[in-house]
Formats: sequence, structure tokens, C-alpha cells
Amino acid sequence: MFEIIGEIRKRLSLGEDSTLEFKNGAVASKSSKEDWHGLADEIAAFANSNGGTIVFGVNKNREVTGLSAEQIESIESRVVELCKDTIEPRINVHTRKDYLPGMDREERPVLFVHVPRSLWVHSSPHGYFERQGSSKRKMSPDILARLMQQRSQARLIRFDEQSVPESSAADLAEELWRPLVARSAGAAEDLLKKCRLLVEDQGRLHASVGGVLMCAERPEKFLPNAFIEAVRYRGTRRDSHRQIDARQITGPLNKQVDEAMGFLA
Repeated sequence: MFEIIGEIRKRLSLGEDSTLEFKNGAVASKSSKEDWHGLADEIAAFANSNGGTIVFGVNKNREVTGLSAEQIESIESRVVELCKDTIEPRINVHTRKDYLPGMDREERPVLFVHVPRSLWVHSSPHGYFERQGSSKRKMSPDILARLMQQRSQARLIRFDEQSVPESSAADLAEELWRPLVARSAGAAEDLLKKCRLLVEDQGRLHASVGGVLMCAERPEKFLPNAFIEAVRYRGTRRDSHRQIDARQITGPLNKQVDEAMGFLA
């Protein structure tokens, strides 16, 4: 989902591009609704294009300025709020708090926000945007119409056979997928493609939604909602004050089902 730190270091020296954007810590203190709406436009532009990562704590001169703990919490909370309330349809972004070295080689805390490529076309406060080079551009009516047509056709693919953009064959654990293809012979990649656990998208092989759910050790790494939230209440009313037990059940789908049944028992 996120590039390794060494890769980010290399890209810092090259600057922003169509999949990488820098923001300094000042964004955390912005009070203008217009400023935050501009950030929502940038997030939607990534989703409407090929996805990308916004690094908070790096300025436009490619210097790692870092963020305070309060700034990280404030930015993360506001980004999630923007994706939920100002972008239509909503976008599920992935956040990660980490460190990057500054010019003095001192490690400074930063916030990564990864925006996945979407199967939908998203509108934001100022319209429909796409990412071109290192900036966002408002889509012309003809480009918007073409993108909507492409994305609607992509959604005709059965959900479990859709590709998961940040995944690869390496994310499918053999001990999990091998039992599913036990009666078939052939190379691993061919077997996975035949069972639609591995699918091709834009010339690259990715795990499918079904592949991630059944054969990834941590499906929630790629599909944030791929878990079961099990809660037991005292009585029949769902009230947090009456909660007796709760558990978030993760892992491959069959394991989740077994553990959920164990929770019920």
C-alpha cells in the first residue's frame, strides 16, 4: 500500500509528480474552509486518476519539516472528515504515521495519506478533478463523460473479481490458496489466474477482491472494512453502557467465519 521509506527518500529529491504530493505542517492550522476544500479536490483528483500519496510534513522545496503529534492527529482527523463529508461518493483513504530524514539527517514524524485509484468518479467541492503531472486539473465535459463511461464499464465486472490496486501475487499466501486449487495442475500464477484470485489490470497482475479475502493473511490491509465486529450486550438493547464483550475479528474470510461462530458460542 505504501512505498518503502527508501523509495520515498529517492522520490523526495525528484519532487512531486502524478502520484506524489507534498504538504507542510501549516495545513494543520488552516481555518479557512476554502483551503480544506482545496485539499478535498486534490484527494478526489488522485482517486479519479491512478491514485497517489500525499505526504504531510514535507514542503514544496522537498524539505522534511516534520509534524508535531497534535498536527498529525488534527490532519488525519480532518482528512477522514473531508473524504466522508465533502467528496461524493466518499473515499476510503489509508493513513500511516512514520518518519523521514531531514536535511540534517534527523528523523522527523510525517503523515502519509494514500488515495487508491477508484472504480467511481468522485466530485469534490469545486467540481470534478483529475491529476495531471504534479497538479490537479478540472476535467472538461468530454473527459468527464469518457471517464464515467470507463468506470461504469469496469463496475460490470463481478465484485469479487475486481482487482485490488496495491496488491500482487506475493500477497496471496500459498498455504491459503493451495487448497482451493488442489485438483488442478500447473504453474502457480496460471492457477491463480484461472481461479480469478489473480487478475490483470492495466498490464499488471493484482490480487482480486476474492483473492484478498480468501488468501491474504491480512485482508484488512487492502480492504479496510474486511473484518467482523462482534459485540455482546446485556439484554436486547444495543447500548454501549450494556456492552459485555467485543472483538474485531480479522484474517482470511474462512477464519473470520469460524472465529465469529466461536464468539457466538
